[in-house]
Amino acid sequence: GATWKRELADRARRVTGLPGAADRIYWQFGNELNGPRFLDNLAQWGGISRMSGEETMRQIIPLYVEYFLAPGVEAIRSASQSVHGDPGRIHVMLGSLANARHPRSQRWFDQLLDYTVKGDYAKSLAGRKVHEIVDTLSIHYLVSAPDDAWSEILDNLNQKWVGRGSVRRIWSTEELGVKRAQAGQGASTALRVSSRYLDWWLRHGWPAD
Repeated sequence: GATWKRELADRARRVTGLPGAADRIYWQFGNELNGPRFLDNLAQWGGISRMSGEETMRQIIPLYVEYFLAPGVEAIRSASQSVHGDPGRIHVMLGSLANARHPRSQRWFDQLLDYTVKGDYAKSLAGRKVHEIVDTLSIHYLVSAPDDAWSEILDNLNQKWVGRGSVRRIWSTEELGVKRAQAGQGASTALRVSSRYLDWWLRHGWPAD
């Protein structure tokens, strides 16, 4: 835990030296946390017997938070304090939610955000909820489908979590995908996704950040 925090804080401090980094850097803790690769890695590392997908997803939450996210957040806060004099200046993004349209994924995301940190490797965060230690949520593959169900799902995510604890933003970090790109649908998907997010963003009056 100490090694992880030391190395991460060192990298964070180095990145802050880049032009414009103070307002543009978001540290994202994991890619597609509920996806098969991340699940397999954490389950094998933590000695979790693979059961149903939903049960395995539930059991990896403490491993992800206690050994990766919470000590990582402590490191980022320390680096932010030393560089900017403000522990919250460097943004912390929760690892992305894969298949964000699926009800099972949404239920799991709620469980993760409501998890209480024990803090064995991040004592300053003990007793805090995950939604109190991250300021940005990230999602994958919500608005790229042909139907309009995405709007209600995004509304629900916004109403439930944005403004709660320290959460202030939702960021889609992946919507296109290699299959659409290889099928020659990259440009049309990019236009559909961009216009949908911009429309939702403007309707809700969100600022540029």
